[in-house]
Amino acid sequence: MNKKIVLKIGTSSLIKQNSTNEEFLNMIAEGISINMKKGFKFVLVSSGAIGLGKFYTNIKNPKSIPEKQAAASVGQFYLISAYKKAFDKENIQCAQLLFTASDLTNRERFLNIQNTLKVLLKSNIVPIINENDTVAVEEIKIGDNDTLSALVSLLVRANILTIFTDVEGLYANKDDPSTLIRRVKKIDSYLYDIAGQPDSRLGTGGMYTKLKAAQIATDAGISVYVISNKRVKEFFKDLNKDIEIGTYFEPSLKCSQKMSWLKYNTKTKGKVIVDQGAKDALLKNKSLLPSGIVDVEGNFKRADVIEISDQFGNIVAKGLTNYSSNEILRIKGSNTKDIYNILGYKFGDEIVHKDYMIII
Repeated sequence: MNKKIVLKIGTSSLIKQNSTNEEFLNMIAEGISINMKKGFKFVLVSSGAIGLGKFYTNIKNPKSIPEKQAAASVGQFYLISAYKKAFDKENIQCAQLLFTASDLTNRERFLNIQNTLKVLLKSNIVPIINENDTVAVEEIKIGDNDTLSALVSLLVRANILTIFTDVEGLYANKDDPSTLIRRVKKIDSYLYDIAGQPDSRLGTGGMYTKLKAAQIATDAGISVYVISNKRVKEFFKDLNKDIEIGTYFEPSLKCSQKMSWLKYNTKTKGKVIVDQGAKDALLKNKSLLPSGIVDVEGNFKRADVIEISDQFGNIVAKGLTNYSSNEILRIKGSNTKDIYNILGYKFGDEIVHKDYMIII
């Protein structure tokens, strides 16, 4: 079976009375242990480094980036130590992986991390993933690890993403417990409106960011649950059956996991501008050829992710380019048969192949 489950654990779940919540971590480790024996594979995405760093240093209210990074550098040590203590009781080996955004937006690094995770899971080792807050700048912001958990789900091709939080799930009215939404078929503007703004005291996320994570994962065909951290034992009770707690987000499979990576997890390095004929071809699921390119913006390398726009500035698609910006400037407007004569080499007929492109 080897069903893969990503568990996202937030700061509010991990911290209790100015220390790690050992009872909660022991339940997580025990539940994983029982279900690993049934063939399940688990990956943890864990917040808490900055939150714990506040308690083990005199940096009680870090506000600046250096203060947050200093708190994270101390807190991460205590975080992974707490996990090790819990998993040692179950004779489970765990591994620590720290990412930054650039590790996931670069396709080559993304694939390297993916291969590392494959080996760890095959070896029955539980990866524990967090953002590398000690070096990241933009990453220390609201919703970071909620989004990270969804991207990790893409990395490992997970079947289920479960986000543990300090409420029962998504409410239509957060002041009325009877309005818990049990099942979501489609994530729309209404749900974002009722999710409101982030309000977690200890962490950096709220229900709004969990919706964003759910959208990324469900678009790639991954089931998502948002569940109270008080329901851990119920969650692990029988993972082969439907989980009837919290809020369940149905997978929609709008795009493959590779296409989801392109859609949600990449920062574009430049842009090519195309004529109307090329735009029409792209919208009919055709590859981008040099003949339809009229201009290039930015400085990018082969295999970078670029935007494709029409001549009015509208973004049509984005994808992995087979050629650098300098090469495209030389071959734009040319027929594919002339690429070799112009450059002296050829990586392919397409500037961006349709299999590595997503329409926006």
